Amino acid sequence: MLGETRFAKHFKIEGDRSVHFGLFACAPAMDEQGDCVGGGCC
Repeated sequence: MLGETRFAKHFKIEGDRSVHFGLFACAPAMDEQGDCVGGGCC
């Protein structure tokens, strides 16, 4: 999908697109007490 956008020239797209790795987890990390210890990636 990225390869078909205006941003394609900024990325090196490899492979035959037969495998999709899905979404990345964007939830912040939590410690044992349930406190947020990091930011999301999105």
